[in-house]
Order: sequence, then structure tokens, then C-alpha cells
Amino acid sequence: MAHNWCCGPTVAAKLVRPEQIEEETVRYFAQDPIDFALLRFAAYGCYALSLHRDGR
Repeated sequence: MAHNWCCGPTVAAKLVRPEQIEEETVRYFAQDPIDFALLRFAAYGCYALSLHRDGR
């Protein structure tokens, strides 16, 4: 498990096509230890969006 300097351990990472983002996000948040997801642009690695689970 990789460690992210700002946010704790990286639980999972996956490269997906734009049409797969909603399905994969739902799948990740179905896992209990996931509190948030940082979505990035693949080519540059820049953060595009931060999604957080309600109530955490």
C-alpha cells in the first residue's frame, strides 16, 4: 500500500475512461474504508476533483 504524503495510505488507484468514472466511483465508495477520492487528469497527474463520503 502506497502512502500519500497529504492524505494517508493510498487504498486503490485505477486508470479509467471518462465514461467509466461514475461506475468506478460508486464501486470505490461501496468499500467501507474509503472516505474520499481524488480524481486526477492522467496525463499531468493534476487533481481534477475531490469527492468525499457524506458524514465522514
